[in-house]
Amino acid sequence: MPHEGIQTKRAPTTVALVSVILFMATGVSLLTGISLLFPDLALNRIWDLNKAAYIAFQRFGGASGFLLLAVGALATMAGAGMLLRRRWAWYIAICLFGIDGFGDFVAAILFRDRWRSGMGVVIACIFLFCLLKSNTRKHFENTDNDF
Repeated sequence: MPHEGIQTKRAPTTVALVSVILFMATGVSLLTGISLLFPDLALNRIWDLNKAAYIAFQRFGGASGFLLLAVGALATMAGAGMLLRRRWAWYIAICLFGIDGFGDFVAAILFRDRWRSGMGVVIACIFLFCLLKSNTRKHFENTDNDF
């Protein structure tokens, strides 16, 4: 039970939800990045689900694998930091979802993959909306614990 005069601030549900999604994105990014860097592993069967993506990633060679590992690291940092109420993590999450949504938008135009890419844009926008809602934004304001 909190002492009189001490306020406990409960995080909005959005924070936990976005953190879970970021941790899931970490897993996907790591799995994808490793499969691109080590093409002879058995886990490369995942590419049977999306051959077009594999071909697109292969155009960039090993750089795409390292990029996905970096995205995984950023997603982990953002997810953990948001649970610890770090403002920088909130900014990283906004950037990750913004870049993801923009990438899906570009893919919808360039590759005419309107259904999959369009859904990606919608989902990214939903997460951005949730992150920018007043109660979520306020949760990360006025924090003294940025590092």
